[in-house]
Amino acid sequence: MIIFLHGPDDYRRTKEKSAIIEKFLHKHSAVGFRVFDCAEEDSFVFLSEFAKSSGLFNTQRLAVLESAWEAPEKELKEWLSAVQSVKHITALISEHDTPKKEFAFLKKKPVIIKEFNVLQGTAWEKFILAEAKSRGVLLAADAVKFFAQIYRGDSWRLATELDKVALFAGGSVSLCDLERLGLEIPLDSFSLIRKFGVPDKKVRLATLEELFLTRNPAAKIFNILSAFAPARAAQFAEYDYAIKNGKLDYEEALTDLALS
Repeated sequence: MIIFLHGPDDYRRTKEKSAIIEKFLHKHSAVGFRVFDCAEEDSFVFLSEFAKSSGLFNTQRLAVLESAWEAPEKELKEWLSAVQSVKHITALISEHDTPKKEFAFLKKKPVIIKEFNVLQGTAWEKFILAEAKSRGVLLAADAVKFFAQIYRGDSWRLATELDKVALFAGGSVSLCDLERLGLEIPLDSFSLIRKFGVPDKKVRLATLEELFLTRNPAAKIFNILSAFAPARAAQFAEYDYAIKNGKLDYEEALTDLALS
């Protein structure tokens, strides 16, 4: 049997990989588990030996193949083809990139395939809520929106920040609570972001200059500002679309925001 995990969301993919290994070790002896670096010389010699060996009371085997796409293609294909029909061996592959055409069979049954693309929209917000809940934290709606904007497409950094929240603030957590914690952004940046919403253009321009001096990337400042200005969501969406289509960069969008 082959389990193939792939996709750019490394955090969720790695989490699933760990869960599969943990489940195997809970049911079977650790003797039947081994990790193989396919980029190393003679790795397939050791893989073949591992697959052939069997304990007296435990014949199940789980082989985790690291750096699979760096292995000699012929050896990897032959080994996986052989394993595919063997019941007592499970080969687990977890890769960021999809396989080359030579390994297209990995994306077809009977291979167990799980894809981990970057989450967006409602699915991303549900994931944030679930990750927070697993840490004993109940995020208010404004805190969810904040995390969704700041860590968009980066589940590793999201998880790291939620770990900090769980450490310092259990129970229900709002955006104001996050502000007091000073997560990720220096605490004084929050007050600057608040100032950016004042009616006076001169103040907004001066505030933007101060925000740039915090050395936070312009993309990050843009996402933070959008999280703090739900009433201007449509305007931010237009800028976001223009940026993604190469018509603006983040600095230009922020300057235009300050002047509008």
